[in-house]
Amino acid sequence: MINALKKILLSCFLSTALVNHSLAATPEILVTIKPLHSLVSNLTQNISSPKLLLKSNQSPHDYSLKPSDMRLVNRADIIIYTSPSIESFMSALEKSIKNKQVVNVSQIKSLTKLPNRALHHHEHHHHEDEMDGHIWLSVNNAMRISQDLTKMLITADPDHKIQYTENLQRLLERLEQLKQDIQTKMKAIRNSAFMQYHDAFQYFEHENGLQKSIFATANAEHQIGIKQIRHLKQQIKEQNVTCIFYEPPHIPKIINILSEDNEVKIAPIDPVGSQFNKGEDQYFELLTHVSDQLYNCLNVQH
Repeated sequence: MINALKKILLSCFLSTALVNHSLAATPEILVTIKPLHSLVSNLTQNISSPKLLLKSNQSPHDYSLKPSDMRLVNRADIIIYTSPSIESFMSALEKSIKNKQVVNVSQIKSLTKLPNRALHHHEHHHHEDEMDGHIWLSVNNAMRISQDLTKMLITADPDHKIQYTENLQRLLERLEQLKQDIQTKMKAIRNSAFMQYHDAFQYFEHENGLQKSIFATANAEHQIGIKQIRHLKQQIKEQNVTCIFYEPPHIPKIINILSEDNEVKIAPIDPVGSQFNKGEDQYFELLTHVSDQLYNCLNVQH
């Protein structure tokens, strides 16, 4: 009887130890922005729930970390962000934290990386970088990011290798279908000229063959001078621009000035998808939103 009880207790102890080992081996993941968090959430489905750092509509370019944010940072084992040109706060944060794995996805070698177009517009900003940091707006880049992060997650948490691999395969299939759906829709507007207030959609344009985009500024916080306003108004007329896109929630005053005396429509377009709930579907809702907004505004003329 005593030996049987010992066996039961030993079995319970070993089971508890295995559960605790599994829990300890699953890293706590923190992701900065919603599109990236969405991709990671797909990869960690039924394994863990990554935390999201930036939940508000505030731009990651000038975000200031709050005490509640720092608590999330302190609890995380892995922190994943896009690039210093997007999350400007990460450069200082990365230097101050220890014993954590910090992943800058813009350093993934297989990514398509495009130069910052502002360099050709003679604008010089304090946080300007040679690479355009909006890499997630290419579905091909999203696939490569997902593949690279899966390798990282398996290294950090080998007990869940099979689940990560299966999750990646499901995600890649969804992304491939998304890419095909968008490219089919964008064929109708490839030759349509449009203006965007903030130059954030170069990767989407490049991937979908949109060749007639004008941007007012490379930096949403940058003040546009009178000379630049005249030049932009001239471009609107010469290139037959029919739509001007701004980032919600607020319409910049300059948009109303540029649309004066021109028959152009004004429409919102959000590169981060702040209005969509965080989670596995957010990335797909974001890219569908971008393609729908462009198509709905530009396709009327066809």
